Amino acid sequence: MKKLQVNGIDIVVYKTKVKIFDPTGKLSDDHAILLLEYLHFEGFLDSNKQIHCEIICNDWYLNFLNF
Repeated sequence: MKKLQVNGIDIVVYKTKVKIFDPTGKLSDDHAILLLEYLHFEGFLDSNKQIHCEIICNDWYLNFLNF
């Protein structure tokens, strides 16, 4: 698992899952796809595996990121 921040957006990357934390609820699906493409380009994602993406839009993400 890797935690990172891209353009102010908190992201957690697992082997087959990506969690994108969007407390404002304004992140579009197109923007999420761009983030996934960036993560793939930078080597965070394996192109041979199916990746599941979750966009999380509530406040509990602050507790999750600080565990």
